[in-house]
Amino acid sequence: MKATKTTVYFSHDQDARGDEKIVKLLRDHGPLGYGVYWLIVEKLYGGEGSIEADLELLAFDLRVEQSLIDSVTSKFGLFYRKGGRLRSRSVDR
Repeated sequence: MKATKTTVYFSHDQDARGDEKIVKLLRDHGPLGYGVYWLIVEKLYGGEGSIEADLELLAFDLRVEQSLIDSVTSKFGLFYRKGGRLRSRSVDR
């Protein structure tokens, strides 16, 4: 049996980088932090709105330092944790 791949589409605001939280992310981490933010958002959509909050594993998966994952997921109010899962209010909406 051939496996099929399902692609999930989600809206991306054209001016997302103008959001105050994103501006602070860019100030602290530049384009790398912004890219990590969107990679996590993509993973959340692929995980039906949440992923396991194993930041060490997430850092390995995205090939970045865990300290960057820690900062992006906790410092800017872009993500939250619930029941051991990483989530985003914007993805929830």
